[in-house]
Amino acid sequence: MAKTEELIFLTPVSGFVLARTYESRILSGILNALEFMRLRAIRLYPLYLLGLIAGAISAYVLWRYGAQPTDHPVLKIGGESLVELLMLPVPFAHQLYPTNGPCWSLSAELAANAAYACFLPRLTTRVLTVVIVVMWCAVLAIVMLGNFGEGYAWKGAYVGMVRVIFSFSIGVLIHRLAPSTRFRSNAGALLIVALAFLMTFVNVPARFDTFYVLASVTVIIPAITWFAVHCEPSVSVRRACLLAGSVSYGMYVLHEPIGTFLQIVLSRHFHLSSSEMIFTSIPFLAGMVALVAALNPYDAKFRRILLQYATPRDRQHSNINLTTTD
Repeated sequence: MAKTEELIFLTPVSGFVLARTYESRILSGILNALEFMRLRAIRLYPLYLLGLIAGAISAYVLWRYGAQPTDHPVLKIGGESLVELLMLPVPFAHQLYPTNGPCWSLSAELAANAAYACFLPRLTTRVLTVVIVVMWCAVLAIVMLGNFGEGYAWKGAYVGMVRVIFSFSIGVLIHRLAPSTRFRSNAGALLIVALAFLMTFVNVPARFDTFYVLASVTVIIPAITWFAVHCEPSVSVRRACLLAGSVSYGMYVLHEPIGTFLQIVLSRHFHLSSSEMIFTSIPFLAGMVALVAALNPYDAKFRRILLQYATPRDRQHSNINLTTTD
């Protein structure tokens, strides 16, 4: 449940941030849909590429240790990686992104971003509300069927799209309806963090799982997002929040390949059991935060290079702040 909760937390926030940053620009004609999607791809690609490389290495290590037997590992991993290099799902694999599984959500969100940018002139608040209601009905059907955790494989790819479109639309609606006034409260900011951790790691009994998922997706997480939009912490707490925000995407896209690699090393060379590896969770989390924070200069420089060579010359010196890609 943890990865599902992380995703449905991040997607409303993404919808809110993108709508706040780009909606007025798209509606005014400063940005068109193609330019918006170029900025989105540039924003995601540097760390996505690192995740792809780490995932390919981890896949090869898994094969070497017999965890993923295959007849032609280099051909298989290389072929999958070449497709994923274009940020596309792999059509000849079981999973959408076999080299780095969590990237399926990125493709779903990019599809939602493209639809948002293309239909934004017609996406009034009333139409957006209708979209949310329709997607809620789809979420209800999926949860009742017990398929809400799918989305990473071709068989359940539609589940991921429904989840992302619903959550992203909630974020856009919060942007449109939220008043501009904020209140300062460190306690409120810390409460939001505590609720997010609780929602992510709480162990719900199986008989309450359906109710918990519905309540989380439709009420609790939108309410937390709404509250977070209105809460402004002090400078010191704000720095910690900004750090968490700056590393969240990198941790999401890098945690699985790096974690898989370390799990193989610890189990084969240090003979740690699964129960013993639980005690490595905190050091792993701290190490991932430090790693992604250290990669920020690489991420920023790579994005500047991509902006320089992937943006038409007549737009490079326009009044658009192209470095603002979040």
